[in-house]
Amino acid sequence: MTIIGALGYLKVCARWVPQSLTTEHRRQRKATRSELLEHFDAEGEAFLSRIITGDETWAHHYEPEMKRQSMEWHHPQSPRKKKFKTTPSAGKHMITVFWDIDGAILVDVMARGETINSDAYIKTLQKLK
Repeated sequence: MTIIGALGYLKVCARWVPQSLTTEHRRQRKATRSELLEHFDAEGEAFLSRIITGDETWAHHYEPEMKRQSMEWHHPQSPRKKKFKTTPSAGKHMITVFWDIDGAILVDVMARGETINSDAYIKTLQKLK
């Protein structure tokens, strides 16, 4: 048995999480979830069919670190390490996706140099018509 095995340590990977939320962000998300559940309870499937949601993300031009590359030795009682995605990119494009109950209804790639602001969203949303 190795010394590491005798001490009870294991090699584990960090868990990827998209971001670290503040207490206020968590409170807002909980309030929104509760409101949406109330509407669903009152209206059922008809409520879901009217929802269109969207999100934007950066598509980076680089190879991310593999999960195995982030492995470290930890004792079984150690808290699980979290790793936030902060690796700089060689290049990137902003992608906006809108979807409804049936799936994606618009995938838009912003032109290089454009900024996400109200004018950009208006231009993107006009493509939904």
